[in-house]
Amino acid sequence: MSRHDAEVRTKIKARLRDRPKQLLLISEARIGADGKNIRANWKVIVAEEIEAIVRSASKGVGKARLGWLAGIIDGEGWITALTNPGWHVRLGVANTDERIIMAVMDISHAICGSQGNLRVEIRENSKWKNRFDWLVSSRNALIVLKVIEPFLIAKREQAQLAILLQERITFSKAKPLSEDEHGNRAVLLDGLHRLNKRGE
Repeated sequence: MSRHDAEVRTKIKARLRDRPKQLLLISEARIGADGKNIRANWKVIVAEEIEAIVRSASKGVGKARLGWLAGIIDGEGWITALTNPGWHVRLGVANTDERIIMAVMDISHAICGSQGNLRVEIRENSKWKNRFDWLVSSRNALIVLKVIEPFLIAKREQAQLAILLQERITFSKAKPLSEDEHGNRAVLLDGLHRLNKRGE
């Protein structure tokens, strides 16, 4: 086993260390004891890991909580994508009630193992309420969107495009990007921006 393969195998196992046992078994089966074919299998490993998390969250979190989160995102959230720094999908919710954001963070943690990021905007005018933002990006955004997409109404199309885009980002490690890959991402990004502009 080459030094590179050993490093890749170590990183994959470290990422899965705190995941459910079945995910570790999946990775071990795909990687193999000697670490062979890691380069060929890493996409399968990551894809199966993500799908296992999605299935687990869809069953374990409960439809009521997932439906509630989807409703909050439909009404108070946004789904977008950025190219700097690096291509990534971002999912967020803004609210002046801290309890709403705390509940969102709790469900996010139950879905993907991350509460996401909390940003607080303190208003200087005492007549205005402080604003609380919840943000989750990249792979965690992908997992949350895949879990709640069936429950979304107003932002379902945005979620579907964002899922397709983040999957391309997650499973494409080529640098620099090929013209075809850049073009495919640009089409999805433009479609997402158009839907968001329509919803303003």
